[in-house]
Amino acid sequence: MNDTVGFIGLGTMGMPMAANLAKAGITLVVHDTSPGALTAAGKVAGITAATSAADVAARASVVFTCLPNDDIVRAAYLDAGGIASGGKAGLVTCDCSTVSPEATLEVNRALAAKGITHMDTPMLGSQPQAVSGEIFFIVGGEEAGLERIAPLLEIMGKMHMHVGGPAMGNRVKLIHNGLGAVTAVAVAEALAVCVQSGVDPYTFYDVVRSGGGMAFGTYFDRRAKRILDGEFSPAWRWPSPAPRRYRPLSWKRPSAPTTRRWTAAGARRTSRRSPTSSRSE
Repeated sequence: MNDTVGFIGLGTMGMPMAANLAKAGITLVVHDTSPGALTAAGKVAGITAATSAADVAARASVVFTCLPNDDIVRAAYLDAGGIASGGKAGLVTCDCSTVSPEATLEVNRALAAKGITHMDTPMLGSQPQAVSGEIFFIVGGEEAGLERIAPLLEIMGKMHMHVGGPAMGNRVKLIHNGLGAVTAVAVAEALAVCVQSGVDPYTFYDVVRSGGGMAFGTYFDRRAKRILDGEFSPAWRWPSPAPRRYRPLSWKRPSAPTTRRWTAAGARRTSRRSPTSSRSE
């Protein structure tokens, strides 16, 4: 069987994922509509640039795609020169894009008619996790297809989980994103309230990170200090239209630093509590 792996979509996430496969000794054939991305990928040992998505599908036994939105996914798979036109029966495709279940099912049906197995494998993580190989893959599709792709997912990620049939991966991912969006709004509001009420937001950040309360979580850990520092560089590619630019919080650290007391272990801030007080999380 052909052991070549295809990769289509060499952006903020896709390029480091493809690079990790190449570093592991996987022979790759890749494509991107951006000439610059394609040229850069072709310079990586073990990676060969292809002229089209169809060319990738014709030369590989497994093809990964990592693309921005429904329309681009449909085009990459179903348009003339797309994966469906070049792939043969027995090919396994894995779409790592976060797209609608409807788009996933449309692609799945079209490929199934040609004997091609399609898996939806959206990801948890952003560029740092793509670079370090610590992505979490949410896998939807026929469980038999997972056997073919699992060794490759293990190279690019720290874990993968099969969550059901076709499009279930994207259903789970979109629900997850909705929950994450609520968390993002809550963190932003909390930091804004700090500024408006005169609380040192860096002190608040230290309390949440070190206090062991319910407010701490992955989003706060990865994003809160970036917000405070005015660091808004994207960790993934935003689909068009371009996002609105926001200015950082209008806040200046006081000239006299806030006095902080810490236990010897440095694990929590010391304070004197009344006998009737209770811990609030």
